[in-house]
Amino acid sequence: MAIRDNIQVFRGEDRTLRFSVIDANIQTKVRDGGDGIDEVQTTISVVSTAGFASSGRGKLDDEIFSYTGITTTSFTGVARGAAQVFGAIFGATPHNEGTIIYAVPDVTGWTTELDVRETGATAASIITDKVGSSPSVVNGLIDISIVNADTEAQTPDTYVYGFTRIDTGSNTVLAHGAFVISQEVTR
Repeated sequence: MAIRDNIQVFRGEDRTLRFSVIDANIQTKVRDGGDGIDEVQTTISVVSTAGFASSGRGKLDDEIFSYTGITTTSFTGVARGAAQVFGAIFGATPHNEGTIIYAVPDVTGWTTELDVRETGATAASIITDKVGSSPSVVNGLIDISIVNADTEAQTPDTYVYGFTRIDTGSNTVLAHGAFVISQEVTR
């Protein structure tokens, strides 16, 4: 797994980024009699829930969902489209049988640093923040607003980011990659 595969960036109209960190080591697949699942199901049948927390969040393609319980082969009490505040593109959508579901760890209490830089010649740091100050944790997802004097007047541009967990005794790089401010979704 490439390091950048374990994070997804959702972009809001107000230049807010929502980071969803997944645990690629904990995954399962949708199983529902060959038809997949529709956008209103509150129970999701899967191959196995081994390794998933008894309640929490999961990621299906671009959709984040929350669940209140599990059986050995299903998520129950599912609230679909947990990241949909950024538009219908992130809301609940149908998914085919075999779609991979990843665990989304609750990052509340993590101490993290996010470093975002322009891809220009100087690559000056735009923001470096820790959860609890500028970034905020909402439902286990990390929200970061990058509207400031450095970014407000800039035209859409490509940025690179490094996202690191720093409270584990050694810095753990969670993700790195690039995004374009004008894009809706970057993986």
